[in-house]
Order: sequence, then structure tokens, then C-alpha cells
Amino acid sequence: MTLSLLVFGLLATIFFIGALSGLPDAFKILYEQRDLGTYTPDDAIPGLIVAGSIAEALIWLATAVGSILMTVRGKRAFYLPLIGGVVSFTVLIVIVSVALTTDPTLLNLKP
Repeated sequence: MTLSLLVFGLLATIFFIGALSGLPDAFKILYEQRDLGTYTPDDAIPGLIVAGSIAEALIWLATAVGSILMTVRGKRAFYLPLIGGVVSFTVLIVIVSVALTTDPTLLNLKP
């Protein structure tokens, strides 16, 4: 079970890093769909993408190392990948939220 969750976590990590790297394109598409003009990313966006990608990779790595060490010691470790997944998703939401706050046009967007 632990190994399956770690593999699923690795795939999710790769997806999350891809989602972070596509964030400027997603904002650009949103601008085009809502006729908001031309999107120019804030200077903080590339740093947020790099920091978020490194954080996602480190979370998975820490989860994998902890799970493997616990499994080798004969302890149950299935819950570590679950906790790592929750932390990883939370980091993704925080990074996207911070990126969103750098753009006043998107912040003032009405549904």
C-alpha cells in the first residue's frame, strides 16, 4: 500500500510541477477569455514557480525517505504518503493564491 501511494504521489508531484510551470499561460488564457487586455506576469511569478516546484519535489522526497525508513524498520508507513499528499496540495494552493494576488486585474475580476 505504501509503495502504491508513493508512486501515485510521484505522479501527482510531476503533475503539480507541470501545473505550476503553466501558471503564466493559464493566466494569459484567462485574460484572453475575459477580454482583460494583455497579460504581463509580475516579476515575482518566475520565483514563485521555482520555489513551488522545489517545495513540491522536496515534500515528495521527504515523504518517500520517511516511508521507506519506516517500512524497513517494520512499521506501518501508509499514512506518511497521505500526509505528504495533503501538504503538497496545500503548498500548490498557496503558491497559486500568492501568484493570483500579484495581479490586481484578476483580483478585481467579477464572476
